[in-house]
Amino acid sequence: MNLKRTSIIFVCGAALAAWLSAAIAPARPPAPVDTTAPMPVDASGAALANEIARLRERLRPDHPPSQPTRNPFAFETPPSAAATVIAPPPAADPAFGAAPINVPRFRLTLAGIAEDPSPDGGGPLRTAIITGNGQLFLAKSGDIVNDQDAEYKVGAIAADSAELTDLRDNTTRRLTLK
Repeated sequence: MNLKRTSIIFVCGAALAAWLSAAIAPARPPAPVDTTAPMPVDASGAALANEIARLRERLRPDHPPSQPTRNPFAFETPPSAAATVIAPPPAADPAFGAAPINVPRFRLTLAGIAEDPSPDGGGPLRTAIITGNGQLFLAKSGDIVNDQDAEYKVGAIAADSAELTDLRDNTTRRLTLK
């Protein structure tokens, strides 16, 4: 029985060794690759590259835009005084008396009020959010705000209003939230 068992183990070991050696050894050399003929994918890629180049040429503008591009980060600048044409005033008729005084229109509005806690624990520190002439002002009490041809000093800021003092004639204007 030992001879039979030994021969079975020997035959199985030989079969296992043959199987492992066949798995390790290469069966055939790799086939040579023909690089002279373009693949269909390469031909369609070249056609696509030609089409992209043609479309880029079509999309390229022939002349630059006539107006400068707009800047979304800047407010509209007010027209300069030199650019505006002012018509001469009509001749005053002596029968009507003195000519009316042209009062400049007040263009600033109060957009909101911001409050921060006071560092010393007192009342809140308020900031007035004022808009006008395409500009935005964040002004605290004592700050200067410019409106076209006038300068205003910010006075008291309440929860729903702010007082502005005209530095030319010391008149006080009150802006309220709407």
